[in-house]
Amino acid sequence: MGVTDCSSPVPANQFHAGATCPACQETVEVGQSVVVCRKCAALHHETCWHHASGCSAYACSATAHRDPGQLNPELVITAAEAESATPPPARQKPWIAQPIEHHLPPKPERRSRLGILAAVCVVASCLLLLGGVAGHHFAPLLGGVVAGMVALITGVLSLVAIANGTRVYGKGMAIGSILVASGVLIMTILSIGGVGDQTRGERRVRLTANRSMPSEEALDLMPGSRARAMRANTVITCSSGLLGEFGVGSGIIVRLSGKTVYILTNRHVVEMGGKKGRLSVLFHDGEESDAEVEWLAPGTVDLAIVKCQALTLSDNAVVRLATAPPEQGEHVFAVGNPMALYWSYTEGVVSAIREQDYGDHAVTIYQTQTPINQGNSGGGLYTMDGELVGINTWTQDKAHAEGLSFAISTQSLLELLESDHKTDLLADPAPADAAGTEPKGTEL
Repeated sequence: MGVTDCSSPVPANQFHAGATCPACQETVEVGQSVVVCRKCAALHHETCWHHASGCSAYACSATAHRDPGQLNPELVITAAEAESATPPPARQKPWIAQPIEHHLPPKPERRSRLGILAAVCVVASCLLLLGGVAGHHFAPLLGGVVAGMVALITGVLSLVAIANGTRVYGKGMAIGSILVASGVLIMTILSIGGVGDQTRGERRVRLTANRSMPSEEALDLMPGSRARAMRANTVITCSSGLLGEFGVGSGIIVRLSGKTVYILTNRHVVEMGGKKGRLSVLFHDGEESDAEVEWLAPGTVDLAIVKCQALTLSDNAVVRLATAPPEQGEHVFAVGNPMALYWSYTEGVVSAIREQDYGDHAVTIYQTQTPINQGNSGGGLYTMDGELVGINTWTQDKAHAEGLSFAISTQSLLELLESDHKTDLLADPAPADAAGTEPKGTEL
């Protein structure tokens, strides 16, 4: 404790200062003469030590272990002392951690107005697109595209504003608006051209479809060759589940087996609605039936055969395939549904006979100046005797060329079906005299 002999008085130093003497209960101050008990190390004033004849601590004092009732109180406070007593100073509060909010970035105060605008534009875009598809109007489709673009732009601006530390929130809403708007725009841009072309004419045609189809009286007055081609013509509609009606083409009835009808058309007609597109066929007598793809030509050859059911067709609606190819300059006619004008008849001549390579397959192509337009795809090209010689497939842009249309020959069709062992999809060839016995009707 800083002393050599604990029973000898020593002056109190800084180490001793502040201790309480067990005898007088007063604080030891620096410089006072003190004695340290050797036994319990209690610190006493020298005078208290000698007055008590030793240590007054509880551990060493003999009187401390006597009956408390026999002891005189060691501390007596008079009334005068109590009146003069002053309360101790207030105890200081323990240290409290200071708030750190002022060190953190400011909290957002409101939701981003640009994000809200982006979400509203996304909803408006979806509603406009659905309304345009359901109502077959082009204007709502265009409005939906514009609303989607506004949603995309405002969503991006909202994200930029939030990232720059402005006191707004709504990042999730902005990101969601961007993703939805992007998806809507991509799907719409990929298909709006085809949908627009069809919606501008399809609603009109649906309203006048019955009047556009040839009546039986009119067909009976036509030459037999032309009447058979008209009856064999069908309207093939390919629609997608998302955007409704997607495209219209033509088809040719090539076989009737009971109530099952086989219709020849182009591959691109049946694939306009994608792999999940829905096919429907409209016949000349007004009957309509769902169809499915029965055969696709190998490679990229643009031919297909679809199958459906019909309850009212007769055998005179099945075309006869040509037994010999046409010659250059020979007159031919086409029947189809150009620009949604159903059962249209046009005439021309075979301009040239060409070959087209489709990988491992060489296909004969007839170039004709017979007027062919959008919607004629899959329709028939006939000799003037009503024999099917080709399937109208494509034409050149009318802005750059006129009278350049092309059809795949039926001879190439037969070769492709034979290579796939599918010749049973076509009707058996009619006898040579059968054509002569067919009623010709009255020349118009």
